[in-house]
Amino acid sequence: MEETRKSGTGDLEECKPEKKRGVRREGVNEEKKEIRKRDEGQEKTFAAEISCTVDLDPGTVAALGSHKVSQGMVSLALARDTAYVLSNLEGGPRHPERFSRRFVAAVVATREAVGEDTLSKIRLHDLRHTHATLLLAAGIPVKVVSERLGHASSMITLGTYAHVMPGMQAEAAAKYGALLSGGDS
Repeated sequence: MEETRKSGTGDLEECKPEKKRGVRREGVNEEKKEIRKRDEGQEKTFAAEISCTVDLDPGTVAALGSHKVSQGMVSLALARDTAYVLSNLEGGPRHPERFSRRFVAAVVATREAVGEDTLSKIRLHDLRHTHATLLLAAGIPVKVVSERLGHASSMITLGTYAHVMPGMQAEAAAKYGALLSGGDS
């Protein structure tokens, strides 16, 4: 089994290529503050399973624990280790298109409730871009962000998110100048 390691708050959408996406309860390690995702049903040219491990922050770990309790109150099958964290009522994986449509419907309803100017119109996949953009803008190295996104290369991340980094050049130049002059960065 091939395994990749990622760090920071997790985005597990892309350990490619896969047929079934998702994280089973057994992949959530609250002690280590990490989550492991295995893609099942790989194409012939790839290993039978690809495993990705992403570190989590304490707030996400707590939210996952609360979610498990809530699901267990609906059905014990949803709290089993073999159930998916975001599962259908039988504990299996949710259909991605249906899940995305429900997300869009929730955004539309929320925008109507709070005012359309208050909340931007976003798709589920936009959360992935927001995750990457915020990390890059905070100065997290491209390599780390690339690993978290499951990109095969940092070049993919750079090509997609280069627009986030122009202001970082000025900061890098200032820090380099301070280092050369013997000052603190």
